Amino acid sequence: MAAGRRAPTTGRPHEPGTDMKKGVVVTILLLLSLTSCTSASTPPTTPETSTTTSTPSDSTPRWPPVSLLPDEFFPRLVKCLQDNGYAVTLGPDYSISETGGSLEDASAYNETFDDCTRQIDPGYLEEPPPFTQAQLESLYAYLTLETQCLAEFGYPLVEMPSFERFSTDLEGRFDPVGELADIGNLPTDDEIRTCRQRDKPAWFVAP
Repeated sequence: MAAGRRAPTTGRPHEPGTDMKKGVVVTILLLLSLTSCTSASTPPTTPETSTTTSTPSDSTPRWPPVSLLPDEFFPRLVKCLQDNGYAVTLGPDYSISETGGSLEDASAYNETFDDCTRQIDPGYLEEPPPFTQAQLESLYAYLTLETQCLAEFGYPLVEMPSFERFSTDLEGRFDPVGELADIGNLPTDDEIRTCRQRDKPAWFVAP
């Protein structure tokens, strides 16, 4: 999850943890350090009908493997960038936006971004490992609940991919918010925050 975003952007992450994959991010997703990973070829017995989030054992490593949670890391990152002369602000989905025309040299910004990240939590610069089977099952159940939560706000019910496709072709990267945005139904920041935090697995750090 290479820490955060490189060039500032106002866009929301389209996959959990994706925004936290290059530069940070996500995210946001925002983020992923696991120990040995297993193949995700066998779907769980009831992931598509489950109404509660599957929870791996307490020993499940944080994904991504970072020391600070996003709520701790991103404000510090933005403060560091501001201290280095960049007029950036932090969005509720951990997006970093440039507001004052201060980003004229993208390479210099990227270098500062990486330096700040190394000082705060270098784990956000690491490429995240694949999800384990238990994490894929837990994440699938969590995202299914997120689609239901968004539907409660009046948005179309996002169709989840099959667990087999989710765990193999998509490698666990699927974002209901991104699916709604693609059809012109982007939820509000408060709605996104509410649905992404509801029933979120304790091991899943990405926003």
